[in-house]
Amino acid sequence: MADSGFYTQDLLEYIESKQLNYIIATRMYPNVKNAIAGLDHWVSLTKGIDLNEMVFNHIDRKPRRYIIVRKKIEDRPKVAGQLLFEDLPGYQFSCYVTNLDLPLDQIWNIYNTRADCENRIKELKQDFG
Repeated sequence: MADSGFYTQDLLEYIESKQLNYIIATRMYPNVKNAIAGLDHWVSLTKGIDLNEMVFNHIDRKPRRYIIVRKKIEDRPKVAGQLLFEDLPGYQFSCYVTNLDLPLDQIWNIYNTRADCENRIKELKQDFG
């Protein structure tokens, strides 16, 4: 698991060449954003969190599985994500690329657990730093 700073096609290819599994947060490049804009049929995970997925590839690159998380700000004011669309001002989006063949909710839970660990580390640093 890694944050979007590690989202490069070269790194994905390297990880795949070593036959390792990954979940990496993606950067919201315009082509990724455009692909997300065309998605329908969101699956509700819990109040304020919807999931979707797509197969996407950057030009001349291998198609990969992307998991998209849509968070309703009104229901989840402290969630991380990006405001992507002017016509959906009440939602933040996160996107992850993975080679795991797991249900959407499991991918989200695995990555979300990692993110929660980072929050605990930040809290400890602030309290003890």
